[in-house]
Order: sequence, then C-alpha cells, then structure tokens
Amino acid sequence: MRASLASLAAAALVALASVVAAGSAGDDAHPGLDPTRLHGMSSAVATGMSGPPGSTRTEPLASSLPTPTRDPSRGGASFTCVTDRDRGTCFVRTACELAGATRLGARHVTLLSNITRRTTARTAASSEDDCDAFPIVVRSPMTIVGACEDARCVIDGGARVATAKTRGRPSCDAAGAPALFAVEAGGDLTLEDVDLADACNDVDGAGGAVLVRGGVNAGACGEEGPVARLTMRRARVTRCVAVGVFGDPKTKNQKDQNQNQNHGRGGAVALLDSRSFASFEDCEFEGNEAWGADPAWGAAGAGSVTDYSSSLGNGGCVYVAGGVVAFLKTKFRENVAESEGGAVAVVNGATVAIESCDFEGNRVWDDYWDGGGGVLVGDEGSNVLVSTSRFVSNEVRGYPDPRRRAMTCGGGGASVVRGGVATFRYVMFENNRAPRGGGVCVHDATAVYGGRNDGDDGALGNAPPPVAFRGNAAAHPWIGQTSPAIDVECVQCFERVNGTTGKYAVVVDPSRGVTRGSIHQRPGWATSRRSHPLNDPRASE
Repeated sequence: MRASLASLAAAALVALASVVAAGSAGDDAHPGLDPTRLHGMSSAVATGMSGPPGSTRTEPLASSLPTPTRDPSRGGASFTCVTDRDRGTCFVRTACELAGATRLGARHVTLLSNITRRTTARTAASSEDDCDAFPIVVRSPMTIVGACEDARCVIDGGARVATAKTRGRPSCDAAGAPALFAVEAGGDLTLEDVDLADACNDVDGAGGAVLVRGGVNAGACGEEGPVARLTMRRARVTRCVAVGVFGDPKTKNQKDQNQNQNHGRGGAVALLDSRSFASFEDCEFEGNEAWGADPAWGAAGAGSVTDYSSSLGNGGCVYVAGGVVAFLKTKFRENVAESEGGAVAVVNGATVAIESCDFEGNRVWDDYWDGGGGVLVGDEGSNVLVSTSRFVSNEVRGYPDPRRRAMTCGGGGASVVRGGVATFRYVMFENNRAPRGGGVCVHDATAVYGGRNDGDDGALGNAPPPVAFRGNAAAHPWIGQTSPAIDVECVQCFERVNGTTGKYAVVVDPSRGVTRGSIHQRPGWATSRRSHPLNDPRASE
C-alpha cells in the first residue's frame, strides 16, 4: 500500500511539474507562460516574476519547482501559481507579488501575509520597493482570498491620518496616494477575508480604498461600455479617508480652481457611474471619512475660497453615483462625511438594497447641505430599499451659522431629498440626532414606511411592516413650525393614498410604527386625501 501511495505521489509530482515556466509579469512576459491561459492549463505550476517592464528573463526550469529570485534593488519579487483545468491560485506575500499576479491575469490569488504600502506617488522608492504596485488596477475577473495566520489578511495603505476626532478636518501624511484598488471596465474584483486599512486618497478624492468605475470603454451612438464589479465578503475597512482636491493650488483664478476640483467621495469605496456594481456581505466599515478639500490649501494666492460651496465630502464609507449596490449583514460604525451621507451616499439615479445592517454612531459634520447621518438618498431616479436594519446614535451636526438652520434637511438616521425614493421595512430609528428630523428628513422626495413584495406599497389603510422610532432628537423646527420634528421631518412631500400620488410622496401612518405627534407636515397633510395645492407639482400643470 505504501509503495502504491508513493508511486501515485511521484506520478502526481511529475504531472504537476510537466509545465513549469518562469517569466516577467510585466509587458514582456516570458512566452512560456501565457497570461490568458493561466486558468486553462491542464496541470501546471508557474512561477511569475513581478517588477518593472524590461526585467531580465529567467529560462524555463525543466523538472524542478524552485521559485526564481532576482536582485531586490531592481524592485522585483517572485510568486508561484498552481493551476489545473478548472481552478488554481497564485500565492503572494508582498505588494510587488500581488501587482505581478494582477498583471499576469491571475483569476485567483491567495494572500499569505499582511501587506503595507511602502512607496507612494509622493515618496521615493526604497530598498523594499513595492514595484509601484498601487493602485492595483483590475480589468478582468480576479479573486483575492486572505489566508494569513489569523485567517484574515490586512492590506494597509500606510497612511497615518489625522481624523475628525482629533482636529475637525482630516489630512493625509506623506503616504497620501490614490486608492488601493481601481476596478475598471471589465474588471470583477472579489475580496474575501481581506481587510483594508489606513488608505488616504488625496489625489483625486474618489474612494479612499477602492474605486469602481465601469463604462469607460463605451462605444459610439450612446452604447454603454462594460461593467465593473466589486464583491467583498467578511472584510473590514477601517480608517480610510477620501479628501477632495482643488486642482493646481498655484492657480490664482477661483473659477478655474472650482472647475478642476474633485470632491471627497467615499471614504472607503466609491462607485462613479451606472455601469458600476458592488455587493458587501458580512463586512464592517469603521472610522472611515470623506471630506472636501481644505480651503486653506486651495486658497494659496487665490483669495477667498468658499469651503461649503466649492468642495464637499460625501459618503463617509461608500459613495454610490448611478451604480447598483447591495449590503447584507454589514455594520457601519463611527464613520464621518463632511457634507452628506455619514456612512452611505446614494445619488445620480443609483439603486441600493440594504438588508440586516447596522448603522451606529455615524456623523455628518454639519447640515449646510442635506445631512443623512446614516444614509443619504438624493436625486431623481435614486432608489433605496432598507429592510430589517437599525439606525442607532447617528448624528447630523448643526451648521454654525443660524441663518442656514431652516434651509436644508437634517435626518440623523436618514435623509431623502431632491427626488430620491427610499422604502423602509422593519427598521428601527433610535437615539439619532439632527437639527431637523431626528430620525428621518424628507425634502422634495419620496419616503415609504412599509411596503410588501406583493405590490402593496404601504398605502394608508393597509398594514405595512412596522418602522419604529424611539429616543430621537431634533434641535429646531422648520420654517412655519412651532416645535422640532423629533422623528420625521417632511417638507414639500406628499402622502400616498390608495396607491395614487403626485410627483413626490411620503407614506406616514402614525398608527402604524411611527410615533404620534413626532411628524411635521404642513397643516392637514397627515390626514388629508390630497396633496397641499401650494406645493403640489401637479398644481402648475
């Protein structure tokens, strides 16, 4: 029996070594290792060489399995890929190896060690050069699985950020750089058991850790380009920051600076167009932030810079602009956005589903714009469904100028504005705070409390799933009101009756899940069977 097992093992080893090749993962990869066939070889072990283009080739090894090495001063590192007809993986330990596997076209990567970004756009290469690995650009399907000693791996951006907790406006240190990953058109990145931390993007402000942008290669005549996808499972994203920039600070013309600026969007992740898709399952986002550019930075030689109108920070964790995203069993804790969406900002016609998630302790730094301590839903076509989730102790801070107090929404838990639509089913809003609408603020938009899959949208007189409000607080009333709306503030919104509605609607039934006396609508709205004629969009038709 032992002899038989030994012979089988020997045969397997010979088969495994039948195709062994070494080559560069750069532009002049060795012809013995075809990147497009990495997952198609019948049985192979391939050793790939990462590093800058033009690396010295290593000749194929005939019958052994050593990993080739090269001079570290040239910025190179090696990695090993094992594959069969249907599956395989590349084993990597450094950022340089990870970049090499990506350039090679590997579909599956096993990360064996934590990685820290050492070189950035601002710092010179060291003896531990990471081969200009970041951002890792993904243009094809790729899965990265963490397999470190504690079962999870960390990709560390290397930045040490002074966050809002300590100085009000965060700033990147010398390690500021683009996002760790850029998923472009055709790319499909999956991260499993991989944590992302301490990434600070102050180059373009789009995604502190991950940028997803599909449709870049769109064709003529309005043809849409390919999609870009991100999937994260059992991942934690912590202390990542997106900071907007004004363009060239030497530009003395205020108008030119504003035209060249980038807002801070998505402290952790940013999706920037309708061809961008993402899903997050069993993930955690904690301590991430999104901020606009520092006005003092942009004002060098430029005179006065209006901070609040020229550069914004939206989506402390995730910024979704026109894409499609699903969150399942995900936690959002102590994230910060300067302007809108303390945890998540949904705009530009995006579609988002949030199920079994917790939003706790997230903040919008001030309510000059439209708040949303946990979630902001804004713009025509944006649609969000929130189910079996909690919003606890989220906050929108008051803008210091009292003249702005009645001009914008608040929404300590959620803000639904500018024509957006949000549906809440089995949701708890507890101990949230905002200048207006301690739990939810709805302004020129649609908020549905309840709704079922059978087509019943929770119209008054039916029995929608409950939405509970408890312990929320609001600081001051809207114009024309005598007291703050501690749970729901409804401004220029309309109730839905018997399934009919105007352009904007809000479903509010005080007897079913919403605290009586805590809702502010114009007189008669809460019980009226028609929209207020002064604000009804149909009145001018």
